Amino acid sequence: MVRITINREQGDDQDFKDIIGAFLKIFEVQKRVSVIIDASELRVLNKQNVKDIRHFIKHNRPVFQEYLKCSSLIVRSVMVKNVINLLFKVQPPIRPNLIVNTMEDALQFVSQY
Repeated sequence: MVRITINREQGDDQDFKDIIGAFLKIFEVQKRVSVIIDASELRVLNKQNVKDIRHFIKHNRPVFQEYLKCSSLIVRSVMVKNVINLLFKVQPPIRPNLIVNTMEDALQFVSQY
């Protein structure tokens, strides 16, 4: 299992580049993993970050299918949850994914896989 954390209320471009970099490192190892993204402090997502995430998921779909078991996002902001849900309608998750409020819920979900 891999845990990625965003420690700010408003993620900046570097935070999202770091998340993408973390996924690329996971892919380099070439082992199947579960991922928890702790964005519990995040309150704002800007349009460009959403576009970057969508683009990354779309263009790395085969790699996600091969190496990702499941993922869980810890999000407490209703606005961020709504944006992520909209993103997943446009670019559906490749593997099982659940948005939760706590680390305990995230751990419980990923332990199923």
